[in-house]
Amino acid sequence: MEALVYDRTAADVAEAQACQASGVNAAQRLKGCYDHIDRNRVGGAINELSVALNAAGYSNSAWGKADWEQGTLVTQQLNALTLSSVAELRRVFAVLPDTPPAPVQLRTYENANDIERILAALWTCYQWLMAANARYYSDLTYFQ
Repeated sequence: MEALVYDRTAADVAEAQACQASGVNAAQRLKGCYDHIDRNRVGGAINELSVALNAAGYSNSAWGKADWEQGTLVTQQLNALTLSSVAELRRVFAVLPDTPPAPVQLRTYENANDIERILAALWTCYQWLMAANARYYSDLTYFQ
């Protein structure tokens, strides 16, 4: 899974706004912006988790759009799809106690951080489950 970003700060947003206001097109990626690259990362993580959890018996219908291009129109329906998919994945599988609740909107950097923090926590818990299963099944002895 691609590295998720959940450490955005108000300073990151202020830097991005300053670049935009001055007309500077920053060569480096600005964490204070949320663009097609971020949306593709989140959509890809949703899809990867959905497939993995379904295969492990945690039925879900989560789906993330992972083919965003620069300039793609972001609609309320597509934002709602992302939010509902994250909420569904969080609901069907265990998460760490400090995992935030699923956001109901995507309007702040905190919401963006929460979405990616939830996906990262789910992936961590999924990996623990797979590792535990591998250890359990590798210890079994089959008699004939």
